[in-house]
Amino acid sequence: MNKFINRISELASLREAHAKPGAGLFVLYGRRRLGKTTLLRQFCADVPAVYHVADRSTEHEALRLLAQSMSMALREPTLAEASYPDWYALFRAYDRFRKGRKPVLVLDEYQYLCEAQPALSSILQRYWDEHWKHQEVMLVLSGSVTSMMYREALARSSPLYGRRTGQWLLRPLRFSQTMEFVSARSPRELLALWGLTGGVPYYLELAAGYRGFREALTGLVLKKGGALYEESAFLIRDEIATPNTYWSLLQTIGNGVSRISEIAARMGLPANQLTRYLDVLRDMGLVRRDVTVTEANPALSKKGLYQLTDPFLRLWFGCVQPYMSLLELGRAVEVERLMQERLQRHLAWAYEDVCRQHVEDFASVPGIVRVGRYWDRSTELDVAAVDEKGALVFAAECKWTSRPVGLDVVRKLEEAVAKVPGHVPSGVRLGLFSTAGFTPPVAAWAKARDAVLVDGAGLLR
Repeated sequence: MNKFINRISELASLREAHAKPGAGLFVLYGRRRLGKTTLLRQFCADVPAVYHVADRSTEHEALRLLAQSMSMALREPTLAEASYPDWYALFRAYDRFRKGRKPVLVLDEYQYLCEAQPALSSILQRYWDEHWKHQEVMLVLSGSVTSMMYREALARSSPLYGRRTGQWLLRPLRFSQTMEFVSARSPRELLALWGLTGGVPYYLELAAGYRGFREALTGLVLKKGGALYEESAFLIRDEIATPNTYWSLLQTIGNGVSRISEIAARMGLPANQLTRYLDVLRDMGLVRRDVTVTEANPALSKKGLYQLTDPFLRLWFGCVQPYMSLLELGRAVEVERLMQERLQRHLAWAYEDVCRQHVEDFASVPGIVRVGRYWDRSTELDVAAVDEKGALVFAAECKWTSRPVGLDVVRKLEEAVAKVPGHVPSGVRLGLFSTAGFTPPVAAWAKARDAVLVDGAGLLR
């Protein structure tokens, strides 16, 4: 990534941590491709910093490369010329030459250093307690393998537990934060590109180089050798040492199997064996467990449905992966034709997700505390919001369509709201989202009912 876009809160958190007196240990983590490196470089531009990105080197080479980064940042050739028998020796050398008020040492891709020296977190803990804890210095540990970063720097069992003074789990951008990456497109194109890239900055930058969604899909994903052709496999292999079961889980959920009993049956495993795998995928931000928004105790609900959180992974597993044999033969045009029905379902799902984000970000309905979906055996609401008592206060339908929405959708929404128990239908504000706008009768209904109408352009504000 070359551009710094929309990581204002994260950058402010790093700067605030640096401004505090005394020692600081900040942990920045999150899955690959989210822009951690760009964020850290932006932060380092304004403070006296050594920034080092690790790779999969041996311990000896890791020490040499870190010394080289220190030497270049501090402009001290002797740091790179010396040999260091261990990490303590290198940290002592850094302390002799570090400069400026509250110097910063950033160890990016920290998990690779831990692979080279499994005891590194313990070594850092000792050096921190003996030296840096009492000084004006800031250490930033950053990594893209969420599970390892948690184990090495955040978990109660970690040697560094209790030392950190700040942390930030970097997540994908929201739809409203992505406009600067792929601006000057029609609302429908921007929404379709969201269905391809989600809020992952790297994917967004790649897609910005294409004329439109269809070209980006073909060039990045369907074409063998495309930048994202093997991205799903890389992501899972980087994050998880034994990926087979996780891959099968993602594939199963990505194909629309959402209840844990059905997932277990499809995979041929007992449901109670899947829980720990699902928990890891949830911690990574790749899978979520949805419950109806009116559920009083979501964690205890037995009605949870598992969904892939990331639009790109959902696109890959739900639309692309079933045709991998054809793609390997270079038949991308044929695959694009075969996957159209799946693709339109996926884009409709991504659009609904954006609509829920819109309500969370711009809701004008008083009292909303939670936004999600509602469903039971007889009805379903694409967007539903409740107040602090769990009562329904807003409900909306979302239509990924090429034709203006008519009164038939209005009637369907009103009937669905009337079936939701535990509220007065007249007390629920209604809304419609449509990529193609609304017919005049719907506009008149909305004015009379004080309903919310949001077309494609309305999502771009």
